[in-house]
Amino acid sequence: MLPQALNINIMPTTMASFANIFIMKSIKEILSSDRLKHSEAFKKNGIQKSCAKFKLLLPMHLQSRVLFVFVRNDIVKIAFDSTSASSEYNKFYAKDNLDFIKDNLELAKTLGLESIIKCEAYTPKDYLLSYVKIPKVRIYERSKGNFPIILKDEKLCALMERYKELVKHNLRHNEDLDRKDF
Repeated sequence: MLPQALNINIMPTTMASFANIFIMKSIKEILSSDRLKHSEAFKKNGIQKSCAKFKLLLPMHLQSRVLFVFVRNDIVKIAFDSTSASSEYNKFYAKDNLDFIKDNLELAKTLGLESIIKCEAYTPKDYLLSYVKIPKVRIYERSKGNFPIILKDEKLCALMERYKELVKHNLRHNEDLDRKDF
């Protein structure tokens, strides 16, 4: 845009200074500048990127279950989307990964994990299952559980005996619900 269109009274002495005023740097140029790379915020970002590479040390079936990886108090923490994956990692792979990192110091330096003392997996609170209490339901039985079983097959006879017990159990359950209502 020209200064006249913006209604600004800037008279650059040369065309180069005019270009410097109105040229915007791209985001790629800003992020690749040396001054930003050495700032404290970007050092943390670099650690997080190297922690994300730690995911490659995991078996393939666990890599797809990883949510994120970070370091806290010299402990690599890996967040999984299920408790079964986190317990499997803690039981079978945590010690092996820690030994592998300690044996390969060059790899540890590239990942920024030289001072690691432990590897630990967990499941974030948001991913844990919450249990809902199921209300007791009244079951209406037409039978009272008093019927003869005239079957000769032992398996079918045992099955009908079990059914008879279930009917009586449901009747007792309904009586218990009636007592609690009053």
